[in-house]
Amino acid sequence: MFSRLFSLFSTPAPTPPPADVHIVPCTGMDLSSRRFVVTTGFIIDARLDPKKLEASLLMLVERKFPRAGARLAHRNGVYEFHIPHAFDARTPAVAFTAEDHPEPYASPARPWIEHLCDSSAREPWICDLVALDPYLRSDSCPKTLEAFLVPNTPLVHVHVTVFDDLTFVGVTSSHIVLDAVHWRGWFKLGVFSTFSFIVRFMLRIWRDPEEVGKFVRMPKVFLEERKRLITEELQAEGSSEWVSSSDVLLAWWFKTSYSHRTDSAPLHIHLPIDLRDKRIFPGPSGTGAISTPYINNAVSGIPIPPIPVNAFKTASLRDLALRFRRSIKAYNADLPGIAADVRWRCANPLAALFPCPPGAEYLVATNWRAARFGALDFSGAIATAEGEGEKQKRKARVLFLVPMATSGKKRPMRGSGAVLMEDENTIWMSQIRGAKDWEVVRKAGGVQFL
Repeated sequence: MFSRLFSLFSTPAPTPPPADVHIVPCTGMDLSSRRFVVTTGFIIDARLDPKKLEASLLMLVERKFPRAGARLAHRNGVYEFHIPHAFDARTPAVAFTAEDHPEPYASPARPWIEHLCDSSAREPWICDLVALDPYLRSDSCPKTLEAFLVPNTPLVHVHVTVFDDLTFVGVTSSHIVLDAVHWRGWFKLGVFSTFSFIVRFMLRIWRDPEEVGKFVRMPKVFLEERKRLITEELQAEGSSEWVSSSDVLLAWWFKTSYSHRTDSAPLHIHLPIDLRDKRIFPGPSGTGAISTPYINNAVSGIPIPPIPVNAFKTASLRDLALRFRRSIKAYNADLPGIAADVRWRCANPLAALFPCPPGAEYLVATNWRAARFGALDFSGAIATAEGEGEKQKRKARVLFLVPMATSGKKRPMRGSGAVLMEDENTIWMSQIRGAKDWEVVRKAGGVQFL
């Protein structure tokens, strides 16, 4: 009895480190989105051989990038990456599952995706997200942080679903191993401000409870024409300023989706940015960029000066694009400030930050164009029929990218969006808003809804 009572007040003995792994502690930059599990789904325009794909993937991780074979652990109150010293059948580099359907994908029983592969439209349009979960995640795939903490659970799970004409490849991992939400421009609120933020946010959800994700298709010819007009205006004025196609894309999206608003609520826009090329990290030869494989998160965020939502109706596309470009330029020039941000977050890993103050709104706009998902080549894994020669093989390309996120509890995702991928004709985005909000955007008529 006394031993049990004593145990309530004693400090448990620390758990010793495993002997067969290399341990990398998680930093404050890894933990902000730790509750989310993310699946990145690829739709590929060919029948792939799952065995070839698995063999190539295992070889890549084991020989080139063993950090991708890490496990997640929570030891002595600290989250850690445990990288096995060696991989084998009992300790696989990744978890791999596959299903084979010896028939074409198109069927009344399956979600329609032909519109996602059509590159003929020259005007932007919006459509619903496609429910492809069964083809991108197996039943054994972890869906919560706790599931990834089960001993010897790989941080990367790959599920492949093969049809005669298409292959679905879903790559699932904990958000801890992916670059997560940033912090510059976010707010550390006091007790009353925190209460006010939560009440206002919950009131918005009560008024518009159903969250809906949609895809936004942007033809490159449409985007480049608007960029050309802005560039010509700047040159005619003798200005040395310039804008990128991503600046114009964001400017178009915010102008299109907020021009119906008549209130003056400030909108705080956050642009996540990769820090790996920033010369702020200590190394053997001084401060520099990250030049070696690195498992921890290395992302911050560029805060755009708040804009009253009713200003989007009258603001020009040029002025909005320049607002993004100037903010990016100012951020990149402030290396001491970026380094201070990183130090603060690592020192305060679980500090609660808010994307805007009470009474304001926010949107986190991620851009994955630099990942070049549309340029991935899966040709080496194409299924070859018996007797077929190598010359008969064709290139296997990514038709579309499908993002998914889950957590143990239902968490609001509105106020988030991403530029997903691009090919030679199209740039794709995803956006999450309330169903009523989407309906108002549709009625405003600024963009076509399918």
